[in-house]
Amino acid sequence: MKLLRRIFIAILFVLALGNHIANATEQINDIFIENGKQYMLSVSWTHPSPLQVLYIRTDTKSPFRWHCTSNYRGHVATWQICDSALYLISVNASKKVCGEFWSNENTRIDTMADPSFFGIKSLSGTAPREDGSVFADWFSGVLEITTTSKWKRYESGPFEEERFIYIRNGKLVKDVTLTPFDQWWLQEIEDDVFDDVLKKDYPIVYLYNCFLSYYLRAGLSQDKVEYGKHQGRFPVNDYRTMLMLLYDNDPLQFPFNWENFEKNGAPVCTWIIKNNSLFLSQVTLQSGGLFEYDEENVSLSELFQPEQIVNNRVLASWMNGEFVVEYGEEIVNDFGMKEFKVERKQTITLNSGRIVKTEWSPSAFGKKEKGKSVAERKKKH
Repeated sequence: MKLLRRIFIAILFVLALGNHIANATEQINDIFIENGKQYMLSVSWTHPSPLQVLYIRTDTKSPFRWHCTSNYRGHVATWQICDSALYLISVNASKKVCGEFWSNENTRIDTMADPSFFGIKSLSGTAPREDGSVFADWFSGVLEITTTSKWKRYESGPFEEERFIYIRNGKLVKDVTLTPFDQWWLQEIEDDVFDDVLKKDYPIVYLYNCFLSYYLRAGLSQDKVEYGKHQGRFPVNDYRTMLMLLYDNDPLQFPFNWENFEKNGAPVCTWIIKNNSLFLSQVTLQSGGLFEYDEENVSLSELFQPEQIVNNRVLASWMNGEFVVEYGEEIVNDFGMKEFKVERKQTITLNSGRIVKTEWSPSAFGKKEKGKSVAERKKKH
């Protein structure tokens, strides 16, 4: 898959899956402490920081808000490896790191404090250490640690050491450093053997590529919804894909996560609303970069038991609560890019996949509003 080679080269040259594509602003990094020294933990708008993952895992809203383009996550976190585990030391949500342009100062937290101040706890209930740091057992993924900013490294030309730390459920699994020679050598490998070389000799870099690719595609892709002859979508929601609710929002429970070198990607789904129920009809894995990506279908039988599959679809019995479906059409905007023009919204309340309540805005398909038909309202306006 040539896309992974392109992703790797992008990482080395700052682009990191599109970090500077389309004039996107480079993000302020998190901080990694080791032996009393501070290093930069790379953060990009294309994938969540370790702290953002906490709110994805718990399906809750982050208390932090972005107020400048160089810090979309609204915080800078400080991390440390202690006793082979990842700990969150402190969180800085002040103007100093989040920008002076606050849209609503009454809702901002202008402080740097221990995790407890922000209500941050480990998922397992592990008590904080004496210094107030919290075991980050919610995080699984690859951390990229560097001593030089990505932009400076890009301008200066020569490669510097690049360190990759793999964390699984907060525990240290691998810690590998790539030398400048390693990085130069990887650029010289031919496309048709690049994946094989990476898997064999640099598996943590391949893992890093797959990890970044997963969250990039999860953040950009929308699940489709079919309602009769109407086409809709579940809108993007902070790197969260609807199918992951089946796996407690834990990608490691999903069989095609970044650890699966043979087949992995973010699940992008097609759903059907029929008979007052929500059904899953198709799952596609998306992997790759910002503008170029691969798609690979996953059969329902690879994810569900035979008795769960009826008429080539599965009742979304794991779906509970309120969800919004947007209906409209895809158009090309003034910049030549595709965007979804929303015409109406449907809010559905699910109980084990069954729709128990539906609300429409402005009105349901084919329904009259305030005693007048859609055609009459259009004529009036």
